[in-house]
Amino acid sequence: MAAKKSKKTARSVSARKKAETASLVVETSVQMPKKSSRKTLYWLILVGALLGLGYYFKSIFVAATVNGEPIARLSVIQEVEKQGGRQILDTLVNERLIMQEARAQGINVTQADTDAEISLIEEQVQAQGQTLDEILTLQGMTREDLNKQMKIQVIVKKLMEDKVSISDDEVVAYMEENKDYLPEASDEAQLKEQVREQLTQQKMSEQFQTLLTDLKEKASVNYFVKY
Repeated sequence: MAAKKSKKTARSVSARKKAETASLVVETSVQMPKKSSRKTLYWLILVGALLGLGYYFKSIFVAATVNGEPIARLSVIQEVEKQGGRQILDTLVNERLIMQEARAQGINVTQADTDAEISLIEEQVQAQGQTLDEILTLQGMTREDLNKQMKIQVIVKKLMEDKVSISDDEVVAYMEENKDYLPEASDEAQLKEQVREQLTQQKMSEQFQTLLTDLKEKASVNYFVKY
């Protein structure tokens, strides 16, 4: 009797193990499609997101389309580089040298400094019956472009202001030599101030060119693109 019970028990345990194994196989076979479908869903979402980003940022890669045919933005950049790449690159190199020299001399330009210069330009433009935005549009510029240019100009001015001075004798001599070309002014002091400012700008320009030449000679500038 004990032997029969042992055999029955062994058969029962074996049957349970087979049933559990079969159940596990069934569960696994049922779960596999779920993982596969999730992976497919993830890929669909990823592809959709990439397509959406591609459409949203299409201007990064495509400059225009002609009857459905795209003109790559890279093609435009290559043509622009052919026409004025060297000049643009030289300008950027000069700007970088100026910024580095300003840092070396501890010169800091705030947004308030730049805004003050832009306000002066705006007043001059308005006095001529125009607006600054109109002038910028004609020149193909934005206020952001102007702000960047004025920042460089303010830096140059601060770099040069201690190196340039105009004496009263220089002002008088200039006025005497150019009296036929100077405008008539009821206020001679104001005219002298205008002449002084003009001479200051001329000297600053000359001194700046000298400084820039010196910076270029001392700098290590490596060109990786030839135009």
